[in-house]
Amino acid sequence: MTFRLPKDCDRSIREIHDYWLSIHPARGLPGRDRMDPLDVPSLLPHLWMANVERDPVRFRYRLIGSAVVQILGEDLTGRYFDECFENFEGSEPQATLVEASELGRPAWRRGPAVLTRKDYNIKQMERIFLP
Repeated sequence: MTFRLPKDCDRSIREIHDYWLSIHPARGLPGRDRMDPLDVPSLLPHLWMANVERDPVRFRYRLIGSAVVQILGEDLTGRYFDECFENFEGSEPQATLVEASELGRPAWRRGPAVLTRKDYNIKQMERIFLP
């Protein structure tokens, strides 16, 4: 099944997806050596990158943009998602991250934020996970 972004997705989502496609090799997924956040400087404040560990599957923040730090209330670089968010285990974001990493395809979503600081009220968000 081919992944397609909705036509009305945010410009920044389309821009990072287009960048991901541009670095995507003919086979497999783009490795760390291909992804350079400095290639998309206007998006850097809004990006976060994670390392995926296996057996058991866990996600650890590797890079967090300044806008994301502001939303989260602190810099979580180096920390595991399940340590940062008490509701991460069994959540939609966890399931989607696992699926994206295992199937190697992007996952897009628009809707209420699931994982944020308790005191930060985000009514609507849009995100894309790119493996």
